[in-house]
Amino acid sequence: MEIQLQGGCLCGAVRYTLTRAPNYVYFCHCRDCQLESGSPFVTDMNVDRDAVRIVGELTRYARTGDSGKSIHRHFCSRCGTTLKDAAVAKRKWWQKLIPQRKQKTLEAGARPWKTKDGKQKSARTNPLARMFLKLRPIVAAVLLLAGLVVGFSPNLREKVTGKIGDAKDSVESKLKPTYVPLAPIDIQVTSELPDQPGSNVIDTNPLTFWVAPGTDPQPTIVVTFDEPFNLEKIKLWNGAAVGYKDHERVSEIHFVFDTGQSFDLHVDDIPDGKEYDIKNGDGVRTVELHVTGTITSLTSEQLGLSEVEFYFKK
Repeated sequence: MEIQLQGGCLCGAVRYTLTRAPNYVYFCHCRDCQLESGSPFVTDMNVDRDAVRIVGELTRYARTGDSGKSIHRHFCSRCGTTLKDAAVAKRKWWQKLIPQRKQKTLEAGARPWKTKDGKQKSARTNPLARMFLKLRPIVAAVLLLAGLVVGFSPNLREKVTGKIGDAKDSVESKLKPTYVPLAPIDIQVTSELPDQPGSNVIDTNPLTFWVAPGTDPQPTIVVTFDEPFNLEKIKLWNGAAVGYKDHERVSEIHFVFDTGQSFDLHVDDIPDGKEYDIKNGDGVRTVELHVTGTITSLTSEQLGLSEVEFYFKK
């Protein structure tokens, strides 16, 4: 319901009108309110911004309260009657990461355009600041002109947006790289069982597996790809998918690349797929995986390996 409440300062230079009733009225006993009023407490009322209209000149004074928030008090410039105050809302966590200028607090009677001894402050003397003020309109005009040119030139706009898109993809790839699997076109193994051939290692099905008989002193896998690429990672499912403990598992792999480089990898004894970083794998097309270490099984000397996937960075 619309109402009309009026009030003002001691001298009458500032008047306010409320069109709605206050949300609530309260007594505040904080130290700031005690110093402001010279009494144990002040009586305040909370009102909506759109429900109050103030006519007259107000002076603002700001300081940090006991809660750590910045408090702004507005009072009559003539008689000093406080008519409005506001506390700044608590900053969010991400806002605290942005450096903030320390708020300047003026002493009673001080003026922002004068020094402490009452003299008029001189203009900025910092040469960089003066240069920035002079260049600011020029830079703004250049940016505006460039925006208009790009906006009205379809071919140029397409090139610019393409460059921006490429730059964005480049930054994202460095901050959060994406790895893509690459399937070999051929696989050779030094030994295998008829029912568990070496091709099971690259069939993208971790439920199938390769078994090398115990007579093979160093089981080896050789994979070939369609073209050279940078091998960054592998994902390996260790052991046999059926009878994991009934087969030996891989513990060490010696990689040999057709570029003349090599790399040694320690493999964890877990049945689930795990990713491993690969070094020295740039520009490879043929990769040899020599099993140089195994985890012994109590029931069999046969080696089991379910799956190996090869990844490059997109």
